[in-house]
Amino acid sequence: MTKNNSEVILILDNVRSAFNVGNIFRTSEALGVKKIICVGITPHYREKLDPRLPHIITKTELKLNKTALGAEQFIEYAYFPRIEDEIIKYKQKGYTVLSLEQTKNSISLNSYRPESKIVLIVGNEVNGISQPVLALSDLILEINQTGQKESLNVTNATAIALFYLLG
Repeated sequence: MTKNNSEVILILDNVRSAFNVGNIFRTSEALGVKKIICVGITPHYREKLDPRLPHIITKTELKLNKTALGAEQFIEYAYFPRIEDEIIKYKQKGYTVLSLEQTKNSISLNSYRPESKIVLIVGNEVNGISQPVLALSDLILEINQTGQKESLNVTNATAIALFYLLG
């Protein structure tokens, strides 16, 4: 738990860049995330009975380590091919499922009051979070922006959201 007593599970939904994933590990560990779940194409650390070829695992871990800087040693993590099963599992455990995405139905991150048990989903750098995953979410949050660009890098957006949720 963190100082506001929220417990956060972070799901990385098809994040493409190993450097982004490593950076998110580092930020998540620093802010007190309980667990990171990588799904789909998200680069991830070696797992038991990993089906990937050894040289692919090594290459991926080298990239992850460049930005994680050892954070993976201090935070629980897992990989699953499908996100839907994980969302359902955590909903059954009483977690509120939040997606960080800009949609017509999203609410401002600033107006959300953190629950005690949260799953935060962040998505792909180009396509964001898919419509089926958004449909499974309890709420869709967005970060207020005043600049001309309408998006942030997934690592920056994740850091802002986690700081708000866990601060």
